[in-house]
Amino acid sequence: AGGAYAKKNTYPVVSGNTYYINVGLSALNNSTVTGTSVPGGDSWFNNSNATSSLILAKGGAGGNSAIGNATATAYAIGGFGTSNGSIGDVIYAGGNGANGTSSGSGGGGSGADYASVGVSATSYLGATTQAGGGNGGSGVTAGSLSGTSGSAPGGGGAGSRNSSGIITAGASGGLGQVIVTIKTISTPTPIPATIALSNLTQPFDGASKFVTVTTSPAGLASTITYNGLTTQPITVGSYTVVATITQSGYSGNATGVLTISDSAAAWRQLHFSTTSNNGSAADDADPDGDNLTNIQEYIFGTIPTSPQAPLLTISSSGSQNLTISFFGKQASGTGYTSLGRHYRVEKTLSLSIPDWQPLTGYEDIAAGNSTIFITQPTSEQSKSFYRLKSWLQ
Repeated sequence: AGGAYAKKNTYPVVSGNTYYINVGLSALNNSTVTGTSVPGGDSWFNNSNATSSLILAKGGAGGNSAIGNATATAYAIGGFGTSNGSIGDVIYAGGNGANGTSSGSGGGGSGADYASVGVSATSYLGATTQAGGGNGGSGVTAGSLSGTSGSAPGGGGAGSRNSSGIITAGASGGLGQVIVTIKTISTPTPIPATIALSNLTQPFDGASKFVTVTTSPAGLASTITYNGLTTQPITVGSYTVVATITQSGYSGNATGVLTISDSAAAWRQLHFSTTSNNGSAADDADPDGDNLTNIQEYIFGTIPTSPQAPLLTISSSGSQNLTISFFGKQASGTGYTSLGRHYRVEKTLSLSIPDWQPLTGYEDIAAGNSTIFITQPTSEQSKSFYRLKSWLQ
């Protein structure tokens, strides 16, 4: 019988993997036992072995042996085409072989082709394929001879004829074939997309920090690394940020620097072992009772758990001038990275309806770890009030 046809329309292969191809061999029935048959070999393509084939075309079932004797003449039954067990998106069975008769041995069925099942033989003549399978071999009508072999791919061999007691093997079928068409699919050029980073400066508060990514077109998938890691940073410092678009069909990246600056939270952790703004560590608490709240202690750079002496002092030498002084403490240590401390001295003539005005020349004094002295005349008015303000930037 003719061999089956099996086709898989598409199958993606991976570069570097090993794939296997088996071309089915023809079968030759040379048995001296009536009723025996030999199937044709299978053709297959796979990535491991025949038991897990991606594509499998079954060989045709062989025709039976028929052994004559002195009192009877036996005629062999032709093989039959089948697609049972074949694997693929498109499957066709091979054609059947013809039975042997007194007129001659049976012809072989044709192999299946890419458009239809194989053609079955109906006489000693082999079946002719319609579109691409192998033709069946033709049987013989006289003598003790084998028929002709089937043509590749998959044409069934013809049966043999025995008229003189000689055991003659049936003709072999045609070899199978495996056709692999490799198509290289080019990768489309990604569409350029833009990606922007924001929220690059954030204060330390003990929590993980992450930048904000905005893409155009909006909503594209992306990955972000901080100093080469995907882990979001927590501690004070500067981190190189790289954002890369991972959305299929798009490309784009952006770089920036995330700065986690020191803050009152870091200072609070140092002095109170917590970053939480509550309890004795709250900004408006005064645990040391020196009339400076914690946030004021942080701004002035004083210790919140130890009473602070007055920051601004005023002295008079008996002349017509006052000397105002304070120590300009530079911002440094935990909580002050990248921050500078600034001072301003202000004056008002009344506390009932205060009108605080900065002293000329002392509106913005950058701290330099030195004592600042300011001389003020006293002859212009009977009473003046002074205060010291500070801020970080």
